[in-house]
Amino acid sequence: MTKLECLAVAARVLAISFALLLTLSVGAALSQATVYIECTGPDGKVTRGSGVIVGERGEVMTARHLVPPHYTCKGLVGTVADMPTRKLLRRKMSATWDAALMFFVPQQGETFAPVTYVPIREDFRSKQIEAHGFPEVGTGELSSRSGTIATTIPDEDGTIETDSLTTKGMSGGPVFLKGSGHLVGIVAGAQFDKTTAVPTHYKVLAADLVASEFELIAADLGSGAESGPQPTKADAIFVSGTARAEVFGTGGGGLAQRIKADAGLGETAEVNGRGGEFSECDDDSGRTVSEASASGRVDVVDGTGLKFSYNVRAQGGHFRTAGACFGSTLVGITGHDTGSSSLVRLLGTIEFTQQKSAPLELEWEALPPGARLSISDPALMTNVRELKFEGSGTKSLSSLEAGKRYILTVELDGNADSVGSCCPQLLAANSFVRIKGGVFDQHSWSVPE
Repeated sequence: MTKLECLAVAARVLAISFALLLTLSVGAALSQATVYIECTGPDGKVTRGSGVIVGERGEVMTARHLVPPHYTCKGLVGTVADMPTRKLLRRKMSATWDAALMFFVPQQGETFAPVTYVPIREDFRSKQIEAHGFPEVGTGELSSRSGTIATTIPDEDGTIETDSLTTKGMSGGPVFLKGSGHLVGIVAGAQFDKTTAVPTHYKVLAADLVASEFELIAADLGSGAESGPQPTKADAIFVSGTARAEVFGTGGGGLAQRIKADAGLGETAEVNGRGGEFSECDDDSGRTVSEASASGRVDVVDGTGLKFSYNVRAQGGHFRTAGACFGSTLVGITGHDTGSSSLVRLLGTIEFTQQKSAPLELEWEALPPGARLSISDPALMTNVRELKFEGSGTKSLSSLEAGKRYILTVELDGNADSVGSCCPQLLAANSFVRIKGGVFDQHSWSVPE
């Protein structure tokens, strides 16, 4: 073998080694971008699936059907060997496609490694892909399924066809172009033959259909490529919110069981309860059935404002007992009142960077008594200002340090109580809190009304 041939062989070995190392590096990174998701409903029903980290601040994209309203979700990155303990909160539900944007609340100084997406192109047909996720039946290890892209034009559900053999539990998991680590979509199930019930193809929801809606980061493919939005700027505004609704009762035959529902930003938490009062001898004698209902919701307004809405209603109850019954006639009647209560707790946050040139301008409308506002420093995990507002008004805060990140937190409670049949109680509120000025607003994470 000549010296030139030896050099050529060495070069090929180095190229293969580099490609192998690159593949291993990409694979390791993708495993830390895939999330196991478990959501539990008020009735104890559980949904399980997968997701993918798409933002440095812990944003996770998954399938919308995995995160029904009122379900509480938790996630774990890279494995299901342990039970997920970290809360996943809702940021946005796609209005059109089976996609949801969730997020982990970052801990102090924590950042995540998001993936970047590429739009589906015609020349992607027959390109190799890898689908990642956590099968429902397995050891807890991340599963990777190889395949190829069969179609490049999304159907009415926004999906393209592939032959990647995904399975239950992988829904919502990422699908990457093999070797590059670029996201093309998320696992969206399979299409089955109506006669044989055998899968005819496996579906992937195209990432570019929700890229604008979820502000995904586009891959840098060189000159001429779209740079895409960058949702991780230091000046970005992040908005989140939660709602909890509860009803419960007091007294025999009333609403003995406490009923709860939780919801995220842009969703309604709603519960209704009815007591089981009845009188002795004659069920309807002097009877009033206790009832309670509660609903609450937090929405974002114009990117830098929060809207809080709630309705609470309570109707107490009454029933009779008797010393003796002669048919349906009560003798020695004693009346008993029962109580009912409904409660809504709303919480909203706006994270922002204070401008150098202007004080923070707050505006609020129709805040109920007891509303609590605070401004905290997320780096120090301490409150900078605690405020109590009600009604409507404005306030200018000039004491915040320019260029620093802060979190405005707003908490509202609505409560209705009623005992006995005489006095039902109904309360409702539609309140707003807005940041009108003093913050950078180059990029807004929000849920449109």
